[in-house]
Amino acid sequence: MVLILATTSAFLYYYSKGDGRTSTSGLDLFAGGKNFFDEQKSILATGVDLVDVSSITAEVSVSYADVEEITAHFWGDATLVSGYPIPALTVEMVGTTVKIEVEPRNIMGFRMLFSDLNLDVTLPYSYAADLKVASVSGAIILDGFTGGSLDIDNVSGRLELGDLELKGSLSANLVSGSIDVDKALAAGSISAKTVSGSIKFGEIWSDTSMKLGTVSGSVRVGIGGDKGFRVSASSVSGQVSCDMPVRIESSTSKKLVGTVGDARSNLDIETVSGSIGINSL
Repeated sequence: MVLILATTSAFLYYYSKGDGRTSTSGLDLFAGGKNFFDEQKSILATGVDLVDVSSITAEVSVSYADVEEITAHFWGDATLVSGYPIPALTVEMVGTTVKIEVEPRNIMGFRMLFSDLNLDVTLPYSYAADLKVASVSGAIILDGFTGGSLDIDNVSGRLELGDLELKGSLSANLVSGSIDVDKALAAGSISAKTVSGSIKFGEIWSDTSMKLGTVSGSVRVGIGGDKGFRVSASSVSGQVSCDMPVRIESSTSKKLVGTVGDARSNLDIETVSGSIGINSL
């Protein structure tokens, strides 16, 4: 039910990632022409506790640079329904939060037929607070992030994360899309969930808990050989494997429960259709 509602909502907002030149549908009759976007806005990072990024169809990327300001660059092209307003980039300070938004989520505001839009956000190297990124249909890509907590929500689109070092927690929630993380080290909890897509962490560790889940897709994680944790991994129609020394409490080809080392943290992995692999680094 969640998948149906979320996917339906996404399509009510727009049609994305198409090419109007190859379309043969009647939607062309309502097109207001191709619009080109190239906006850039900046704001000082002083006193900022949270950067909150929101988009609908644009591919969102976040990176660092040797700068003092937080910068957002909105660019690309899109074909909108004739008569609807054109989306714009807004960057504003609300309390201690910097809000970066394009394509506001008001269904009566505008409609897109096709889009190829990008939102590039640049953070100063000195920024070490929280980051939140939300999208409806578009990839979310972070080169890496060193800071407090990282919160990501996406309805339809892949998630690619580089090296993460967090003083807080990581939360990633997708409906349709894969989650691919090079490395995630967090003092707080790590949670990564998707309905349709695989999950991969080249290296993962949380001092408290790691909870990963997908309905349709495999899960692969790497954990340092010196780490201790309690593991609970299960798949309905896939194999579960672990090459670490586990003190087994319960084990079948589709389920593994036990402890590794001092069991100081918790690793919980679930998938319905897909295999699970836990590898020592």
